Amino acid sequence: MCTLTFIPLKNGYVLTHNRDEHHLREPAQEPTYQNYKGKTIAFPKDGKAGGTWIAMDEERVLCLLNGAFEKHNHQPPYRLSRGIVLLDAFVFENLNAFSQEYVLEGIEPFTLIEINNNVLTEMRWDGQNTHIKRHEWMPHIWSSATLYPSDIQLKRTAIFHHYLQHHPQLNHERILQFHLHGNTGTPEHNLIMQRPSGVKTLSISQIIKNNTELEFYYLDIQKNTLFKIP
Repeated sequence: MCTLTFIPLKNGYVLTHNRDEHHLREPAQEPTYQNYKGKTIAFPKDGKAGGTWIAMDEERVLCLLNGAFEKHNHQPPYRLSRGIVLLDAFVFENLNAFSQEYVLEGIEPFTLIEINNNVLTEMRWDGQNTHIKRHEWMPHIWSSATLYPSDIQLKRTAIFHHYLQHHPQLNHERILQFHLHGNTGTPEHNLIMQRPSGVKTLSISQIIKNNTELEFYYLDIQKNTLFKIP
């Protein structure tokens, strides 16, 4: 997995995530608020490993994409699911503290995006080292390095910026349309993707911040259902 976009708005932001996974993977549970190690966190729960790919508490949002900078050799068994690692990150004050104190040895490479007090931070774990970067408060797109090679990532970035140019007054509905219909010219690399291997886009998660309020929308593409919290 997957594809992630960040769009700042006048009084907040929209974070939207397409989850690409094998269609035979155990179905995920719709997002709910749960207690995790003393933290109240809202997230959809992976049906296989029990972790997640996107989550929020009362002020922070974290989202995970598989892979770091490029496709790596998959060498299981790994010590812990990356979806559990994301939840563990909420125990720390921010990604900087998490990257310094959390033991990542034995974890498969990933990219973790955090929005915390209007600060947009990216952390990549390449299997040996962590790489922290603070992004400008402006639109961004990320594509999973395990599914999309660098040339395809550049192509997806280009269609994202083309969409922004033609839709200057963005809101969460318009960015959702991009995540539903963004077209690279090949089904394998579209925003709603599908591959002969059985990997396809299973769901879209969208977290919207408006002033101090956070809303979580979850579109299950398999079931064609839309779920919202709170």
